[in-house]
This record gives sequence, C-alpha cells and structure tokens, in this order.
Amino acid sequence: RDRVDQGEVVIRDSVQSLARIAGDVDGSRELVDAIAGAAQRQRDAAEELARELAQAARVAEHNAATAEQLR
Repeated sequence: RDRVDQGEVVIRDSVQSLARIAGDVDGSRELVDAIAGAAQRQRDAAEELARELAQAARVAEHNAATAEQLR
C-alpha cells in the first residue's frame, strides 16, 4: 500500500507541475505574440518612413531641377 500511496503522490505532483508548465508556456506564447506584433508594427513604420524619405528626395530633386532651369 505504501508504494501505491507514493505513486499517487508522484502522479499528483507531476500533474501539478505539468499544469504550471502549461501556464508558463501560455504566458510565454502571449509574450512572443506581443513581440511579433510590435515587430510587425515597427517594420510597417520603417517601410512608411522609407517611402516618405524617397518622396522627399524626389521633391528635392525636382525642386533643384526647377531652380536650375530658372537660372
């Protein structure tokens, strides 16, 4: 009977440990999802900035060409 009782304790402890691990995994997954979302937003903002800088460069080039023509 002692071995059965010990086995029950081991199983109960294992179930509790696995439940804690599952909760930790869920928490980690939420953090990874949040990081991935932030990285995507950062990438989108960087791409938008690159487009805006390219547009500003085109405008500056056009303005310089217009200024040359007016000379």
